Amino acid sequence: MKYDVITIGSGLGGLVSSVLLAKRGKKVLLLEQHWLPGGYCTSYTRKGFTFNVPSILGPLGSKEATAVLAELGFYDEIRWTTVDHFARYVYPDFEVALPANDLSACEAILRQAFPAEARAIGCFFSEAALAERCMTLLQNRSRSLRQSFALLCKIPRLLRLARTSFYDFMRGLTDDERLIAVLSSMWGYLGLPPKRIPALLILGLSADCYGKPISFPEDGFQAVADFFARKLAQFAGEIRCRTRVEKILVDRRRATGVETAAGERLSAETVISNADTKRTFLEMVGRSNLSRSLARSVDAHEPSMSGVSLHIGTDLDLSRLDLRYGSIFCQESWEDSDSLYERAMANTIRFERDKIGFGLQAPSLLSPRLAPAGKHILHVLVAPVAPQVLGGPDKATGKRTKACLLYTSDAA
Repeated sequence: MKYDVITIGSGLGGLVSSVLLAKRGKKVLLLEQHWLPGGYCTSYTRKGFTFNVPSILGPLGSKEATAVLAELGFYDEIRWTTVDHFARYVYPDFEVALPANDLSACEAILRQAFPAEARAIGCFFSEAALAERCMTLLQNRSRSLRQSFALLCKIPRLLRLARTSFYDFMRGLTDDERLIAVLSSMWGYLGLPPKRIPALLILGLSADCYGKPISFPEDGFQAVADFFARKLAQFAGEIRCRTRVEKILVDRRRATGVETAAGERLSAETVISNADTKRTFLEMVGRSNLSRSLARSVDAHEPSMSGVSLHIGTDLDLSRLDLRYGSIFCQESWEDSDSLYERAMANTIRFERDKIGFGLQAPSLLSPRLAPAGKHILHVLVAPVAPQVLGGPDKATGKRTKACLLYTSDAA
């Protein structure tokens, strides 16, 4: 049987693209090596607790994406709860809580915390708002001629932000290293520290998280993946779980299908890969099918840092504690993030000795449905950790490597 589209991997990218193509009448087959769809956007249950694999909360998408999702019933068929405070940042002698969906309030709070840095903070939020507006226009295919011209005028400014590290961008505004640390507290979500990450990325992330509504699925993130899986079936698409793809078939420099680990060959007009770049091009497509320049580009990709994720079910009354935030970012020191990142990537971090940061969430305070009555859930994320500690990005599943790392760190 020949398909119009075969999608490899059922992470959100694979799920959403498959659903939208099937909705347009394409014959779609989605192949997933795990036993359930969702990739990173999944949940699992233990003794009545529903634990979410993701540790990231953010807005539900751009205006255009929101319209597409609404048409699918995304906001009506999934139960959502609103997160009032996106983040709480905790440092040894400093603490601040920032709301969601209110960029101006976040700016006012930080101005109060750093009164001598009002100009730098104002510039940060001004550039963040600009980055968000430009990214929205870039994603809007129906933008007017006037909007297109305004965007074109901003391109040089955006390119400068894309070519400048966030640290260098902020050093052009302030000498206060503590302010720079606070404003870059979310760098872990992007995988690179302030001296390596483009300013445009942190500015865009900040505008999204502080300036837009933040919603949380009351029944856990698996409800999101299951929604798209249902929609794919509704539009006559097909999902096969426990099906690992070993090879993307290529004929005359064009993808023509896939070969599974079981040796089955499936043909398609188009192949979409939701796997990582190196596995897609070097393993499944194969180096022999790549141009030298593309092979060199893919070879240059390096795995980012990783972390230890710990899920805890407890009978402690967490409602009495100040934990009702999207995320709490805790730093035990003001150590330079880039120095910590370098030591993590060199695998010289020691959990029992080093003062490394951690993230904390209490999902059951956002949605009581996730835990049995009278009980709660804590999600602790310790990062950064070297990727090789987890056995590399292509070895074992996330859950298995995380569990192994916990035992290893205890024994170290």
